[in-house]
Formats: sequence, structure tokens, C-alpha cells
Amino acid sequence: MAYANATSGRSARRVEQLLLPLGGVAPAGDLVMAIRVAFDHPELAADFLRRHRVVGLGLRRLHEAVEHDRLAAPLRELASWRVELDGLLEAGWAELADGVAATGVATAGIKGLAMRAEYQYPLDRDAGDIDVMVHTVDDAWELATWLRGRGYDWCEYEWPWIKRDVATSKIYGQFQVWKQVGEQYLRFDIHFGGYSVRHCRLAACAPSQPGLSLIEPAGNLPCLLGNSSGDFLLRLKDVNDLAVLIKNGWRPDRQELTMIRSLGLARFWNALIRRMSGLTLLTEDEQRAVRGLRVAYGHQRVPFGSPSPRARTRATVADAFRYGAADGGLRRAVAVARDAYSYYSKKHQLTVGPCEHPDRAALLRNLTNETCIRLIPPRMIGTEPTGAAQHEATRRRQLPGTQLLVEVVSGQHAFLEGNDERLVPTLSYNLCAVEAAGAGTAGEG
Repeated sequence: MAYANATSGRSARRVEQLLLPLGGVAPAGDLVMAIRVAFDHPELAADFLRRHRVVGLGLRRLHEAVEHDRLAAPLRELASWRVELDGLLEAGWAELADGVAATGVATAGIKGLAMRAEYQYPLDRDAGDIDVMVHTVDDAWELATWLRGRGYDWCEYEWPWIKRDVATSKIYGQFQVWKQVGEQYLRFDIHFGGYSVRHCRLAACAPSQPGLSLIEPAGNLPCLLGNSSGDFLLRLKDVNDLAVLIKNGWRPDRQELTMIRSLGLARFWNALIRRMSGLTLLTEDEQRAVRGLRVAYGHQRVPFGSPSPRARTRATVADAFRYGAADGGLRRAVAVARDAYSYYSKKHQLTVGPCEHPDRAALLRNLTNETCIRLIPPRMIGTEPTGAAQHEATRRRQLPGTQLLVEVVSGQHAFLEGNDERLVPTLSYNLCAVEAAGAGTAGEG
């Protein structure tokens, strides 16, 4: 076979094309050939399965072909990683149930863990963490506080963040906590107030019942689309999710299709439909149903399997422009697009410098859909601040929209405080020495 020893460049791309059926729930391509290619190229196969988030499905098929011990080392190691992570997620879900019972916070599992319930073999759907949705920022804070009391802490590559929906004045956002367990991390990603989509859109999403539950497919759809459109990347897991729903008889109603349009995702949705249709073996009835899913003409050219930061920036800025135009015409469109480009066109790294900035005390008061305020705990910064003055807080007030979080104003700086934790709000990840010191500790002033 021409591809047998070729592992780079054009040949590697050819290998990946041949591997696609290995990760599809109902592959239209040659699955037998895909399995043979995986055995011939175990390193490429392992990388392929991880990038497309179809490790569980792909390895199940390989294990059906041969015994585990006969798999090459890269695939055996990948299997061990997946089994260990799935065990952590199962234990984490049980722990979360205790937290929900203790706090009384209605909590719905979303995204990957919710989709597992739709698969014939639930572990065919990869999940990397435990994504949940709660109603309010206070609910999220209570749940995060409960988890932090059990050894979890804020995730350092996804700091907590908040926005405010200008239409409802509700605070929405995301608090992520994690804990190292052996060689892996168990992460809880707590979303609240709805699901943030791209730069400045918000999808309605909330638990539909008390206690701990899994969100239904219609409620999960904006979360799944919001996640993949935010990355501006399609993977086989996205293709499989849609294929599984279609094969299970799910059909989006008019309200759900209107939601897709209102979130600016029509052409992205069409791209997903097109990709799914090309890779999935569908019955005639399913094909007719899929043809009725399109919500606009044309589709976006979305990267598949490998991210493109430039393409993501372009798509996000274009969507921000459309959002701004609908909100207030050309001038508004340009302003929103400019802000989106400023944020998405660069890598953000937390820095601490001198206190030489304009007044930032009003940062929390100016929350909108377009201002993603990261909340940084000074105790976790790791950079030793120098010359940090300890300012006495001049004013404390409840942050509108929450009963548990207090804004603490200290000179030209503002902090957000809850329980025993003081957090520094920032738009651009750059803190001054005063902010890095926390201007005192929680409860002072």
C-alpha cells in the first residue's frame, strides 16, 4: 500500500482521510480499511482520535478487531488515558450529586456528558470535563464554593469570567474549578445565566428541573453549537452528535431553527449539516429530514479536525460586525468588530506591572455582552508584586444581579469579593501591583 510507510505531508493527510470512518458513528466510508490503516499507523491514529474527540469510539472498534495487548503502544497508552479519565468523570458526577444535594442548586449536565445519554454506547462520546448549567451567578458561586471546599481550585488556564446581558441585565458567565488526581485533572465547568456564543451573543439555557439532571437535546443544542462555533472548528464528535440525534428521531422544530438564526449560526450550522451528510450513512428518510434542516443559503468554510486561529478570528470579528449592525448600524458594527478583533487576534497572558493605568474602578459597573471580565485571584498569580500599596477600601456595594458577590472599590481599583475570596477583574489580563496584592484581603475595608 502506498500509504504504509508515509507519515508526513500529503501522505499523512491521505492517511487521515482513510481513518475518518474509524471515528464515525455510522460511517459512509470503508471502516475495514480505516481499521487496517490505524494498525499500520498507530501514532497517526492516536493523534487523529484525540484531535477529533472520538477516542472512545475508535478504540472500541479497534478492540473489537484485536485484543488490547496486540495494540501498538500509542494506542494502548491512549486507551489507558481514556479509561482513567472516564473513571474520574464518573466519580466527579457522583461528587457533584453530593454538592447539588448539599447546596440545593438546580444543576443540569450539558454538552458531552448530556450527549452520552443519546449514544447506544455512551462511552463512544468523549468528554473531557463535567460541563453543567445553573440558573444564576449566585448558584454558580455556591456550587464552586462547595467544590473548592473539597480540594478544587480555580482553573488557571480558564479563569472565572462574567458578562452582563444588556437585554435582561442578568449576569452570565463561567466558573471553572479543577483538582489534580494522579496524572490527570478533574474539571468542573459551571456555566450560568445562559450559554455564551462567540464574542457577544447569548443563548438561553437553564436547568428544567430541581436537583441534578441532564439537559434534553433541544436545550443542549445551543451549547454544542456555541462551543464548536466559538472554536470555529468542526470535529468528528460534532458530526457524530448530529448524526446520533437524527438517527434517534430528533428533528429541530421551527423555534430551534429560529434560535440558530438569531445566534448568527445559520451558515455554521449548514457547514455542520454538510459535513455530517458527507460522512454518515443515512437512510432515505434521514436524508429527507437532513435536507430540511438548512436555515440559510450557503455554508461557512470551517476547519475540520485542526484549528486555525486566523480563521477563528475572522469568523468571530465578522459575526461581531453583524451583531453590532443589527444593534445600532454601521458605526456600532465597526466598534463591536474592532473590540472583537482586539481580543481574539492575540494570545492573552497574565502580566503584573506598575500602577500606571486609567481609573479601573468602574470596570464591574460597565458589564455588557461585549466585555468579558476575567476574575483573577491574587493568591494564584505567582508573580511577586513589588511596591504594592495597601489601600483602604473606600466603598463596598452589592454587585447588581447577585446577592453573594460584593464590589470593593479601593482608590482607582475595584475587586470582587465573595466569602473568603477576593478577585481582580480584568479585560486584558494585565494587572498592576496594587491589584496583584489584592489591596488587602477579603473582608477588609
